[in-house]
Amino acid sequence: CGVDNVIALLNSAEQEQRMFASVGAAGPGGAVAAEVPWSEAAIKRDIDMFAENGLKVIGIEDTAPMDKVRLGLPGRDEQIDNVIVQLRAMGRLEIPVLCYNWMAVSSWARTDVAVPGRAGALVTGFNREKAEQMPPLVEPGEVTDEQLWAALQYFLDAVIPVAEESGVRMGMHPDDPPITSVRNMPRIMRSAEAYRRLLAMHPSPSNAITFCQGNFALMTDDLPALIREFGAEGKIIFVHFRDVRGDGDNFVETFHDDPGYIKALAQTVNDYWTKHGRPDKLVLSFHGVP
Repeated sequence: CGVDNVIALLNSAEQEQRMFASVGAAGPGGAVAAEVPWSEAAIKRDIDMFAENGLKVIGIEDTAPMDKVRLGLPGRDEQIDNVIVQLRAMGRLEIPVLCYNWMAVSSWARTDVAVPGRAGALVTGFNREKAEQMPPLVEPGEVTDEQLWAALQYFLDAVIPVAEESGVRMGMHPDDPPITSVRNMPRIMRSAEAYRRLLAMHPSPSNAITFCQGNFALMTDDLPALIREFGAEGKIIFVHFRDVRGDGDNFVETFHDDPGYIKALAQTVNDYWTKHGRPDKLVLSFHGVP
């Protein structure tokens, strides 16, 4: 199929733990691994598995659990140490991209996973009114925006120097959906201005953006302009090609093939290559294929 490179999750790390928790399961079961999922040995095992099938891991979209870090709770330093272990392992294994997020307690939020889309494809959807009828994640006011921002500053100050030393660039994924809160839990990575604030908090090539096209489309009426802005700064290190129809409070997934978005991304990539030279790889993730 022409696919040689992959972005990987970690076996039994935060993404998988949240997935099993969301359906009331304790975990995948089976034998307990001798190494934690973010260790060099565990990541090496994962990339060897992909290599056996002709695929090379060029990025990881997962971390050790980080909710104590995001919320600024006791125990966050231990969780940060786990992320540092992962960053150093990725550097030694020559995996240059880490996608992470600042969604505390829960990940991307959806209220429907089977909306009929183009050509009969089933897509996901979100309705805020339906979401707010679900049990709250926290009590109102228990967690604040500034609590999350202060915790993010603490995290960046601890990990960005290690990412630089390791040759790893960290791309922050937007909150999904990018709205003020979900079930009482605030979400801060919800606007272009939030990303400008993120980049200014710890200026570094390793402090960068996972440009999830669908989420950024919900932040602005001019997505190509936003692509050009962050692209000109060399801050878009990983792209999720996806799109949505609606707004942050009520949307459904659709397909990614808007020519304006693709043209802006292509121009940004070409401008960066002209200025910095062409790298070995360009990291994109397609969410939906026509």
